[in-house]
Amino acid sequence: MPFFGFYSKRVLCAPKALGSTSERAAAATRAAAATATTTKERVPLSLLRSRTPPNIPDGAAAAAAAREACHAVARAAAAAAAATAAAADPASVAGDKLAYQVSTAKASATAAAAAAKAVSLVAGAPSELKGKYIALFFGASWCPHCRTFATRLHQVYTQLQHLQEQLRQQQERQQPPQPQFETIYIPCDRSPVEFAAFASTMPWYGVGAKM
Repeated sequence: MPFFGFYSKRVLCAPKALGSTSERAAAATRAAAATATTTKERVPLSLLRSRTPPNIPDGAAAAAAAREACHAVARAAAAAAAATAAAADPASVAGDKLAYQVSTAKASATAAAAAAKAVSLVAGAPSELKGKYIALFFGASWCPHCRTFATRLHQVYTQLQHLQEQLRQQQERQQPPQPQFETIYIPCDRSPVEFAAFASTMPWYGVGAKM
């Protein structure tokens, strides 16, 4: 099921007392161990956006059909590009386990970048979000409810962007201007190919592997 959250204020996290000194020390040790375990698995992420998002017609059925068709084409293009990139830069099969892991990670990143490029995803700057209200869309391409929600959100997003442009023109002389809004897709897709294909059907940002 999709989840849609609206974020407008900075989140402040206050430290919470954990009990005795020994308990705090044990918690710190566990946190350090968890950080050390996950550091090697981190993948650089960036904001990605479709250069040519599809036009969605009015009407639920027509809009859903248009997005599904666009998604199918994008999925095929992304899969082909990722496969070509992976074949051109295969992971090492050396006995060194660390070298193999590094090579595999590089090959995966190359395939992800190729998939994103094949469907015309371009990187955006985080500074573009400054001063805006942020709506977070958690979903996945394999979830039919998420695809249905994405279609509805696409229609609303397009209407609101048009309204924002009208308000911006009216408020050009107003100081300070009213904040705008933006949407960010937080993916739960199973692969970079699935993410790239789904993100290419969206006019808003998605969080994907750095290109």
